[in-house]
Amino acid sequence: MRIKLLIVLIFLFGIPKNVDSRTVVNNVTVSSDFIQDLFISEIQTNSNFDDILGSIGSNILDARKCVLQLKDIVDQFPSLKVARFIDSWGKFPPGVLYGHLTDLGNYDQCVRTSVVLKEGTEVTNGQYCFASFPILPAVPYPKESLDIARDVLVNPRLDIDLSKILTIKLGICIPDVCDAKLITKIFQKAVANVMGGYLTGVQISKCSVAKKPDFEAFDIFAIVFFSLIGVLMLASTAYDWYTQYFEKKQISLLLAFSIISNGRKLFAIKTTKSTNSIDCLTGIRVLSTIWVLYCHNYMFYTSMDLVNIVDILNWAKRFWTMPILMGTVSVDTFFFLSGLLVAWLCFQELDKTRGKLNYLLMWFHRYIRLTPPLAVVILYYLTINKFIGSGPYREDSIKRHFQCKETWWSTLLYVQNYVSAKNMCVLQSWYLAIDTQLYVLAPLILLPLWKWGKKCIPVFTLLICGAIACVFSVIFIEDYQTLFGFAEPGRTSKVYFPTHIRFPPWLIGIVLGYFMHLNRNKIIRIPVKLQLLGWVISLGTLLAIVFGPYFSMKSSYTVTAFHAAAYEGFKRVSWSIALAWIVFACHFGYGGKVNSILSHPCWQPLGRLTYCLYLVHVAVLTFNFGISRTDVFFSDYTLMLVFWSNFGISLMVSIVLSLSFEAPVLVIEKVIFRSKNQSDNQTVLPITTSTKGA
Repeated sequence: MRIKLLIVLIFLFGIPKNVDSRTVVNNVTVSSDFIQDLFISEIQTNSNFDDILGSIGSNILDARKCVLQLKDIVDQFPSLKVARFIDSWGKFPPGVLYGHLTDLGNYDQCVRTSVVLKEGTEVTNGQYCFASFPILPAVPYPKESLDIARDVLVNPRLDIDLSKILTIKLGICIPDVCDAKLITKIFQKAVANVMGGYLTGVQISKCSVAKKPDFEAFDIFAIVFFSLIGVLMLASTAYDWYTQYFEKKQISLLLAFSIISNGRKLFAIKTTKSTNSIDCLTGIRVLSTIWVLYCHNYMFYTSMDLVNIVDILNWAKRFWTMPILMGTVSVDTFFFLSGLLVAWLCFQELDKTRGKLNYLLMWFHRYIRLTPPLAVVILYYLTINKFIGSGPYREDSIKRHFQCKETWWSTLLYVQNYVSAKNMCVLQSWYLAIDTQLYVLAPLILLPLWKWGKKCIPVFTLLICGAIACVFSVIFIEDYQTLFGFAEPGRTSKVYFPTHIRFPPWLIGIVLGYFMHLNRNKIIRIPVKLQLLGWVISLGTLLAIVFGPYFSMKSSYTVTAFHAAAYEGFKRVSWSIALAWIVFACHFGYGGKVNSILSHPCWQPLGRLTYCLYLVHVAVLTFNFGISRTDVFFSDYTLMLVFWSNFGISLMVSIVLSLSFEAPVLVIEKVIFRSKNQSDNQTVLPITTSTKGA
């Protein structure tokens, strides 16, 4: 999303007027397949390409074989035997001035092409690649518009080269023996004397063939492992059915993988209320999860090749787009909820044990509850991901395999936000790292607060002020001049991922949890005027944080580093305090219809799935967009359709993950470690997240 929005800024300064779409520069009139024609012409006229073969540094035998096969294809065209190679090429896209910069051609026809070009020769297979042509100098945008665009985009602190962004991209089909370097050289020579030499920056990349990767030992292990889990689920389910049908005594451990037993718990709806629960949190968690998934849907969709990039400009300038652009604040909701639940549950335990906590056992319980589903997602990226699906974009998603090979260990140790922030295995897992680190440090906060109470509040205030100062200083020193974090790549790793900066919402949740614990059996009287004031301030704060940056998008408004630092530093604290009032009011009987909605039992099944939804939704988005065969049209309605399909698939996958790994681990953990008299409410903390750039 970050890159696509940057592209759009070019069009912000005016679309070229009175330009014939067939005339690009120097009055050269082109047809839709003129680039393909230039390439074919170069193959026909150049006898041996000796000047190129000697400079590419690749395997000379393969390079000569590539040239011979290209000549055979061109010579035999348009015979049906080789027509599939040529016919698979993308054409020069119509609507370039409207932001349509890509034509993918026909991926499947290319990679499924397999012919013997000449009798006695080996089989020639199709290889699909992207040919990228920088076109910024060639498109006649007004000079003043380009100057402004360069000032905005070609900025040292953003590290963005405008010429690398505004690029025509075509799908091409070449023999699989051909090397990208060789094809790049041929293209550069073919277009050297055309369009003023503006197209000579061509690059060939992301080549793919129909052949699947070879199986490795770890891939076989994954298949055996998942198959074993499937067998356990079938056996446990059969045992559950048998014992119920014949009214036999059941052994809890043998029910761990039962779809019947775990499914009944997963989809159960409890209408009775407990004094030990905070009912409104489930609704907040589910709605925030949907918000996160919806924003990620936009992030992935706008990173694709669109036919109407210019329309993103009008979309981004709309007032009602702000909840998408400012969706990052949803993460602070989950930090706040995490801190609140840690305090709420641990203070109950401290009261029972008179200030004693088994820290090692507490941390161990959390680790074995969170880690198995996360480890399964990592295993998927390392193994199954590279074997399923195909498409022009699939190579990008398969890169996750190589990232996981390098950084899987940091993910399982929950330190990836510091160790591998730029190369994470599971993109959204940075939140898990922060939340787990805070959970490990929780006793340092909870015990003093339990012993000394309100005396700790000044210390907590200083800690929050320190975090605000860190955010403020980083943004001010780095001179970030925008209220939208995704527009500045370096900003994410410096003020988005670090635990020492993101903890204020969590700490505010701790304080609220302590206050609610002290007053859990009391009736708090609040005058109507104070209730109204609390709701007005709370809702006004939330709306100001989400919609406030809209006014910074106006051309007359200048955002300074001070403005950006102040907004980024205080928005998380303000957001959490506003949420604290909502939770407090709902829990103590002043929530009205808001509490009725947030506490409705219908949220409970989805509430139990939020952790698995959080883990799988990015993998689903990556896969679905990776197998796309065409460029796409951008609109809010289109995105709505795409979201519900992705959400439905993510929901089904999360149910499978929950029934096969999350729920069984909870059952086994309870059987081994927990006594029968211990409360079932002490379950894994509800978790969901946002990802880089969302």
